Amino acid sequence: MKSYKIPSEKLKNLLELTDEPIAISLSLSQPSHIKRVSMPMPLCSMWGKARKEVFYAVGEDCYPCPVGAEVLGFKLTPGRKAAKEKIYAQLKEFGVRTQKAIEKINKRTPKIAVGKINSVRFSPLRKAQTLPDVVLLICNPYQAMRLAEAVGRESGDAPLALFSMPACSIISGVYLSGMPAISLACNGSRKLVPIENEKLLFGIPGKRLITFLRDLEKVIDGRRRLEELNS
Repeated sequence: MKSYKIPSEKLKNLLELTDEPIAISLSLSQPSHIKRVSMPMPLCSMWGKARKEVFYAVGEDCYPCPVGAEVLGFKLTPGRKAAKEKIYAQLKEFGVRTQKAIEKINKRTPKIAVGKINSVRFSPLRKAQTLPDVVLLICNPYQAMRLAEAVGRESGDAPLALFSMPACSIISGVYLSGMPAISLACNGSRKLVPIENEKLLFGIPGKRLITFLRDLEKVIDGRRRLEELNS
């Protein structure tokens, strides 16, 4: 059985992470060997839970936040569509967003097609038994800078920039593009995960995890040697 304890420990040690790396897997089937989440909750609340627990969720489990459920490709009931519109109406009412802004954000937000997945599996990366689709990190800007350097060490590429709401689009963005992504998170996720004010989100495609760790190690070692040379 594959273990991701070593990659998890490497990420934590290289970056000095204080938050546990999270493994997220999207599937057409429902796993039979792990428990289903005990109660419906917003998707980002599941991230917080996944730092310690192993579980899976289906579409209806994510319904408390219809925005997150829709981003992952779960079909919304009429009631959940109305709940999503209520969220947007409140943003407009209190001056957080205009209708034009909401429409533009909604259009550019990466969304998984309805019917492509039926369940989402969450766990600490160290407890993952199969290669996850997304490894989610909660990190500070300095750590994110090193992660971004690792993305482009060989190719010069940059992570996808998902700077606006919703934070859950980092999962769909990484899943659909196959590229690492960085997100400033959103107000809801900061309260529900929770995410500290000085931290943000970084997503790594699971299939790139091992080569990414190699590049991260080289970046950090190279920066250390440069600093020693110039000190």
